[in-house]
Amino acid sequence: AVKLLHDYGVSILAATDANTGSFAPAVAYGSSVHREMELLVKAGLSPVEVLTSATSKNANAFGLKAGRIAPGQPATMVLVEGRADKKITDITKIKQIWIHGEPIL
Repeated sequence: AVKLLHDYGVSILAATDANTGSFAPAVAYGSSVHREMELLVKAGLSPVEVLTSATSKNANAFGLKAGRIAPGQPATMVLVEGRADKKITDITKIKQIWIHGEPIL
């Protein structure tokens, strides 16, 4: 169904139902969205389409400044080892994270 919706032009946004388990079974932050990204590729989206669905498409849908690399935008980025644009599972090989230009990892 996801691939069919995508093929008909529906924007697919990667997201997560992460929570601490206080109102539903706990879903881990971070790893759950990585798993969703893997499932989107398995459903037929390309790794690049999935990366876009987790970044700029979400930013556009919710009017956020984050989600893209562009002049004047806050430098919030994740550096991974490998080629997540070719192999989506490389998204889990996190080497560095910046939030608003400050390294946090």
